[in-house]
Amino acid sequence: MDPISTIEAYLGFPEGADPATRHTIEKTYQEMKTLLKGRCVHETFKVAAVREKIVDLSHPLLSLKGGSITAHLAGCEEVVLMACTLGQAADRLIQLRSRLSPYEGLIHDAAASVMIEEVCDDCEAIIKQAYPATAHFPFRFSPGYGDMPLSDQINILQVLDAYKKIGLSLNESSLLVPLKSIVAVLGIASRPLEARAPTRCGEDSCQACPYYESCHFRK
Repeated sequence: MDPISTIEAYLGFPEGADPATRHTIEKTYQEMKTLLKGRCVHETFKVAAVREKIVDLSHPLLSLKGGSITAHLAGCEEVVLMACTLGQAADRLIQLRSRLSPYEGLIHDAAASVMIEEVCDDCEAIIKQAYPATAHFPFRFSPGYGDMPLSDQINILQVLDAYKKIGLSLNESSLLVPLKSIVAVLGIASRPLEARAPTRCGEDSCQACPYYESCHFRK
């Protein structure tokens, strides 16, 4: 899906916005691409052990919790932990536009959400280039998907030294600061993996997801 269509979906236009709204979205997206630059940090770890609903990595602080992530990483020998952000500039820009116009603020927020996913895609592509063509990668998985707790981000950010390197931290509610940021887990396997659910959410189906009614991408 192209970025403009994705922004439209975030805004509640799964079939596409009207021409005037689409023009505003395109203009906003291009302006934000000029103003904002993403930053990423990542590091690779071995899978040290797999316990019931826990994946231990080759670092004493790193244990990924939950049945969803345990099942998702089945068959993976290594894991890349990655953290990406658009920085405080994105948050400030969204806040400024929201004060001037709630409508513009919504469009800027949606555009930033798409942009941070693009930053993650670029980071993931760089990571994959370091591996042979025979390597296999399930889709990246973030704390908060399925039953993987948001609190797992604490040690991930600490080990990645994310605050020092890219200015990324957590608040008391385990939410990322700046807001337009993503922490993700990318599994790596030398052998083919069983098919994974295509939604990145860890659920077996859309109907099983607690966000079924509000998800813009369900259709």
